Amino acid sequence: MSRRSPKTRKHQESRRPAWSTWLNKWTLGGAALILVGLLGFLLAANRSSPAPASSTGASNQADIPHPGVPRMSLEEVKAKSDAGTVLIVDSRSAEAYARSHIPGATSLPLSDLSTQNPDLPRDREIITYCT
Repeated sequence: MSRRSPKTRKHQESRRPAWSTWLNKWTLGGAALILVGLLGFLLAANRSSPAPASSTGASNQADIPHPGVPRMSLEEVKAKSDAGTVLIVDSRSAEAYARSHIPGATSLPLSDLSTQNPDLPRDREIITYCT
């Protein structure tokens, strides 16, 4: 049994095929590129997340139910109500209306709408609310 000298063994262990070195470099480079891409994606996703609603009561359209339904600002509703050009209808339950409601609003609970046939004016705009 022949023993190799430490110098020969060390020399043989350090000799790797050229393709192995090339493959290791590309593998490390590819992994680094994937990590940088993932980091960029996460940063971009964080920047595009919706901002919290402002303190003025404005809401992001994506956060509200039925975003296609037209909405008015409180100031616009108040101005139209003061001018007498609108009818404000509270569509909450009668109990909720009794606890609190907009002054001058008419109670027409949504649950009673199918059984009632209210005579709503045709010459004024009708504004409904439920919260």
